[in-house]
Amino acid sequence: MPSAKALQFKVLNEGQAEGPTIRLTAPLNIWGGLDPASGTIVDPRHPQYGLCIAGRIVLTPPTRGSGTNAQIFAQACARGMGPAAVVLFAPDYVVAVGAMVAKRLYGLQCPVISGPDEGWDENASVLLRVSASAGEPAELTVVSAS
Repeated sequence: MPSAKALQFKVLNEGQAEGPTIRLTAPLNIWGGLDPASGTIVDPRHPQYGLCIAGRIVLTPPTRGSGTNAQIFAQACARGMGPAAVVLFAPDYVVAVGAMVAKRLYGLQCPVISGPDEGWDENASVLLRVSASAGEPAELTVVSAS
């Protein structure tokens, strides 16, 4: 895990979250690649096929695909199967819009932030806290690591 003080994370959608991390090693096409009813990655070509993102802090490159990703993302959140937060390795405004829709329509928060892809161990088990407020850099805190 990179030092949160050393790296700057831009806030794309506000919120607070805490949860275990899951590192996606390839972009996910949420539309057709994520089951919004279970939060499970269902694209058999994706390296994390079969894993569940529900309630987790997702560390990921930007998604691939269309603007429909926002709709599926919001549906997953509405069903309680969305991530606790998303840490993107480059801005992805479609994911941010999905989180904004979930907040506006369903009153649910899912912070979305972006920052560099440096020092994230895909096999590490980390409990991470995300604090994202507009106009300020996001704060990441490691609650526990193993």
